[in-house]
Amino acid sequence: MIVRMAKVTVVTLASQREDALRALQALGVLHVHHDPRAGGTSSAEAANAVRNAELALRLLDQYAGEQPLNPATQTQPALSTDDPHAIISDILALHDRLNHLAEQRVQLRRQYDALAVWGDFDPAQITALTQRGVYIKLYQCEPEQIPPLPADCVMGEIQRTRHSVAFIVVANHDFTLPIPETPLPAESRSAIAQRLAALDTEQRTLSARVAAYAPLRPLLLRALAHFTDDFARARARDSMGAVSTLSYLTGFCPVDALPRIQTAAHAHGWGLIITDPEPDDPVPTLIRNPRWLRPIEAVFEFIDTFPGYRERDISGVFFIFFALFYAMLIGDACYGLIFLALTALIHFRWKARVPQQPLYLMYVLNTCTVIYGVLTGSYFGITLPDHALMRRWVVLDNTDFRSMVFFCFVIAAVQIIIARIWNVLRFINSIRALGEAGWALVVVAAYFLANKLILGRPIPAWAPALGASGLLLALIATIASTRGEELIGELFQFPFKAINCFGDIASYMRLFAVGFAGAAMAQAFNAIAAQIGLRGPVTSAVVVLILAVGHALNLILSLLSVMVHGLRLNMLEFSGHLGQEWSGIKYQPLAHTLRDS
Repeated sequence: MIVRMAKVTVVTLASQREDALRALQALGVLHVHHDPRAGGTSSAEAANAVRNAELALRLLDQYAGEQPLNPATQTQPALSTDDPHAIISDILALHDRLNHLAEQRVQLRRQYDALAVWGDFDPAQITALTQRGVYIKLYQCEPEQIPPLPADCVMGEIQRTRHSVAFIVVANHDFTLPIPETPLPAESRSAIAQRLAALDTEQRTLSARVAAYAPLRPLLLRALAHFTDDFARARARDSMGAVSTLSYLTGFCPVDALPRIQTAAHAHGWGLIITDPEPDDPVPTLIRNPRWLRPIEAVFEFIDTFPGYRERDISGVFFIFFALFYAMLIGDACYGLIFLALTALIHFRWKARVPQQPLYLMYVLNTCTVIYGVLTGSYFGITLPDHALMRRWVVLDNTDFRSMVFFCFVIAAVQIIIARIWNVLRFINSIRALGEAGWALVVVAAYFLANKLILGRPIPAWAPALGASGLLLALIATIASTRGEELIGELFQFPFKAINCFGDIASYMRLFAVGFAGAAMAQAFNAIAAQIGLRGPVTSAVVVLILAVGHALNLILSLLSVMVHGLRLNMLEFSGHLGQEWSGIKYQPLAHTLRDS
């Protein structure tokens, strides 16, 4: 259920606005309306503190595997453990120095590798010989590009490959060849190697210094929470308006939480203006579902999409059909059991550190998968013999195109008709209800048309008349409820909407197609393993590897198909007929990150 919101404006003295913000943050119920036209900038510094703390924590994770400093030779960071700003500053400074060293190392390594063809020599000695009248120059070119040497010049070949030659030319006078000269390096290869070794040592030392801060991670986490609170408060401060000596802040609050704000206003001497939201107000969406529906909230959080405040909460329908889609797309009882086992392992091993709703969601979805797999007789893609006990529970043949596609069409018709009937109830006192009823009849006719065109099933004699009646009702409602340019646009789109009803019904075939592809892939790997056979230890190991890799790949692809197709049918086909735009803003009240802070 989408919770009803009230628009609340809190008015306080400008001199007391910081106290008011802290009190509102402690209440944790007011979603602040952040006006992009507000001119405040106090949140910039707070945002920077949050970013630095988050980066410092990521760096602690990045360098967590580094060897600790040797107490006998190195000094541990000597910073006060109650100064998170200093700790973060030092971690970031160390990271900057490490980045600088990494850039230096890349350059030195490039120079070191470039000198590999010439070996180790001291460029200063060549310079000294030049001053004494002995000229030595380095060249690299393709073998066919070696030019004739000037008089009194001697060439010494250093290295030859198929495509290049490195050589030196020595003479007792200055000379020039018609090919580019390789410049002398600034230092010898051994000197560069020593600098690389020194850089590596310094990098290890600095990395260990970062890793030495790992025990202070809880302190940094608490500091991040406080910085986040400061940032939220600063954003709210930037959004406050001012009139003379007064400051005011506008936001949205659940209606059932208004008594808490009113009590706080009475205690702190605030003024309150409480009204219903205007139609164009950016009202946030807060959904409160019964316990059995809460797991589906994990899906909305994952895709970061929420219904608008004035839209409908479709959590129940979404959950039921998403569970069915998940089961059909995974389609195998053994795969469902594997996912259940992994979910249980995560639940009991990391229970305190893992959000519970996603785990409960996976329990439900994979239980449905096991049930569906049993009803279709799908167990790792193995074809069950006719006398098998598990064949008694099979009610659907997931390899039968006609029966499975018919089942998909039934699901499509049921879900889309639910959307249209929901619209009828929503607009029951409007002419639009007549149009929605007409579109529901068109969906029924499209269902029979899809069965005829794709499966060759006969169309009932009354179905065409039903579809025509639906189109007529929808057209009448469109003409009666729209005017002007909007009417022209609706009439232009009308035939496409009718065609779309058929397309959306047919779109549900993806449930069979993707599920069948997964079963076929499992059977293919099983067939490859069966051809190899268990003839010995080596072939047995190969068979186990093929089965493990093949089914693991199939599991991953099945999960990806759920993310693509399972969500699509709910978010596009069903939501399109429902008129759901998913334009919601998540309810995020001004509150403490840590409730005990």
